[in-house]
Amino acid sequence: MRDFPAFTWKETIMTDEHALGQLGPNVNVLQLNLRGKAGSLPTQAWHHAPWLGDKNAAHEHGSSGVTGKLFITESERATSFVGFTDALERQGYTLVHVGKRVVNTEEGQTQYVLRYTFGPIPREEKHLRRLGEELSRELEAYAAEALWNVQAFRNPYYREGHEVEGQRVITLDINARKPTLELKDGKLEPVMVWSGGRNKMGKGVGVKVPLAPKSFLDVNEEGEVAIYVTELVDIEITDEEATLAATS
Repeated sequence: MRDFPAFTWKETIMTDEHALGQLGPNVNVLQLNLRGKAGSLPTQAWHHAPWLGDKNAAHEHGSSGVTGKLFITESERATSFVGFTDALERQGYTLVHVGKRVVNTEEGQTQYVLRYTFGPIPREEKHLRRLGEELSRELEAYAAEALWNVQAFRNPYYREGHEVEGQRVITLDINARKPTLELKDGKLEPVMVWSGGRNKMGKGVGVKVPLAPKSFLDVNEEGEVAIYVTELVDIEITDEEATLAATS
């Protein structure tokens, strides 16, 4: 598990059906759908990714798009997935494909989607392995810039349009980007929030602290994909710091 300033791990998983997030021999791939506005997604991946649905794209396997069993509910734009690709790597799942598409939502909005596909299939071509590692690093850096809303499903696995019995796909939807950094005087600075939120009158409670995740998307040692919730630790501050925070 990862450490985070002023936070400690509380072993709570946001699902009642833990086994649905279990990686293993019957989970052929994990698909991570990263959704955002035009120009907001990782640039290198968007440049290299073929359009999903293109007959010339080398992507024939995975989820049919049919919604399966939900096992991670919406995480309220407070989840980080920093370190998630490394956790998958430790379980033997590497980035094997990235595709892109543009979709129109029922609300009339346009969403841009990058689909990252991870699988236990070794990358045999050197240039593909190198590109996959580069895109994984880009995704990791991108994850560190914001908090997210996460949903996860366990879906049937399809090969060339036909369901493969006994095989499953874990599909993650990651969207609603909430930046943790902002540009101030030409420099990137942490977004600051009140440690106790705001009261009913809209007044800040506590001290100003950097915006931090309430939970992490992670894979535990047993290979279970889940949301692990962080618990805020009491922060000791001096009287001087409290006075400064109250007047800022």
